[in-house]
Amino acid sequence: MIEILHIINSLEIGGAQKLLVDILPLMNNEKMKVSLLVLKSVDSSFYTRIKNSGIEIFSLNSGSYHNPFIILRLIPFLRKFSIVHVHLFPSLYWVALANIFVSTKLIFTEHSTNNRRRGKVGFSFIERYVYRQYSKVISISSQTQLILKQWLKVNEIDSRFIQIDNGINLNDFLPSNKTINVADASQFSKIVLMISRFSVQKDQETVIRAIPYIPVDGVLFAFAGSGPTLEKCRQLAHELGVSDKVVFWGQRTDIPDLINASYIGVQSSFWEGFGLTAVEFMAGNKPIVASDVAGLKQVVEDAGLLFPAGDEKRLAEAITHLLVDKQYYSQVSAKCWDRAKRYDIHHMVEKYTRLYTNILSGIYNE
Repeated sequence: MIEILHIINSLEIGGAQKLLVDILPLMNNEKMKVSLLVLKSVDSSFYTRIKNSGIEIFSLNSGSYHNPFIILRLIPFLRKFSIVHVHLFPSLYWVALANIFVSTKLIFTEHSTNNRRRGKVGFSFIERYVYRQYSKVISISSQTQLILKQWLKVNEIDSRFIQIDNGINLNDFLPSNKTINVADASQFSKIVLMISRFSVQKDQETVIRAIPYIPVDGVLFAFAGSGPTLEKCRQLAHELGVSDKVVFWGQRTDIPDLINASYIGVQSSFWEGFGLTAVEFMAGNKPIVASDVAGLKQVVEDAGLLFPAGDEKRLAEAITHLLVDKQYYSQVSAKCWDRAKRYDIHHMVEKYTRLYTNILSGIYNE
């Protein structure tokens, strides 16, 4: 039996964490045992879902992700598993350094096209050293891989770098008759929904600034998620006089039901590695309007609609067109559903499983 340990900073709400919630139960079977190690325990719906699926979760209970003593505490875990699959920084660094004393086969998944280390001269040499410690580096989109290779200055044909697109369970987003438990929605005929953590990256502010330019009545602009920029967005809605059209639903665990109840999905971001939420909207047969940025563009282009990042007027035009033109709405929805089928999570799990087997067999070229 192959034993795989996934390592991530924590199970707080995020795209990489959502990926693990979805794929780990599908990987855990009679031929493969998967476990999860978190640097820091966080009480979240993601933690509960993985635990309830029968996946063993270890925790270092570290008070800070950035504590270098994590390196020493990782060593015993690296010795126990055939392959260790790492997600996110600083787990990326700590596992690479801990493995100097162990020599376990390591895999890292790159989840974003951008981070605060990129472009800083001091990190260039460090990053090249760290990434060399991994047998395989997986990127979740073609653009993610391209930008990472440019940053690390690696050869275009370096076989350590491969692409495995993110996926979702399409069955989770089939139409249902469930009534969502939310306030302030009953008086509106259509819901424009954005599901994202509130952060500078996600840019909910542009969506709020677009609302005054959308001359359609009976539309509720809903935001699901929490994070550091939430209060700033509340204040912006008040300043623009659109608070009566905006609702903040907080952190939700019923995402498929929210998407099913919505009319249009929006993903406004300044950067993305992939755009998992965009795929979820498309799987729910909803048109997605997304910012034209690396990673997200490759998922949405020629199916949903793209607008220049931060351009509230272009965003408003795209949303308005979908609201007022039913035939156009149906055409875009159909294209989105067709695109979503490319990202069936079972394809992703199959590729990961084959990769693990090949690495243990000494076959590195995909």
